[in-house]
Amino acid sequence: MSIASHKVDGLACKFPNAGTQAPCFILADNSNTDISLSDLEGKNILLNIIPSIHIAEWAQSLRDLNLLAGRNKHIHCLCLSADLPFAIEQFCQKEGLDYIHTASFFRDPVFTENYGLQINTGALKGMSAPAVICLNTEGTIIYSRKFPHDNLLHDDKLNGFREAIKALSLQPNVQAEFTV
Repeated sequence: MSIASHKVDGLACKFPNAGTQAPCFILADNSNTDISLSDLEGKNILLNIIPSIHIAEWAQSLRDLNLLAGRNKHIHCLCLSADLPFAIEQFCQKEGLDYIHTASFFRDPVFTENYGLQINTGALKGMSAPAVICLNTEGTIIYSRKFPHDNLLHDDKLNGFREAIKALSLQPNVQAEFTV
């Protein structure tokens, strides 16, 4: 298993690279029901992992991904944060975000550790660093990119989504549109 391992600004990293199997997880969906990686088997998945929907640039990432998800319905776009499931659902309803799926890792304390995203210092200590990870139908990571948690440019995240969708478009029977 090829895993990048280093420490950056208080972030203990074991971020999984393309070609590795995705670490297992158990999340809470918008109805507070458990959802696991095995529940998503057979789907091409784009994971948008963010610290919180209450941070403006990360809330915007859900809006942007919703636009792309509307054009790429064969890709299961799943946005993850530590926010409570009902708060994420309320945000999505208020914003009219109908094409993305959401879940919370608030009950899975090792999610951020297993994905090399746990922030260990600073104001966001204990939260997740932002990332985009794509999985093919077998649960193999085909694209992964971590973003700085303290200074994100909007275009960086959009480009991450485009790169992720492009990687998924190379999978069998997948056609994708990359524009927002």
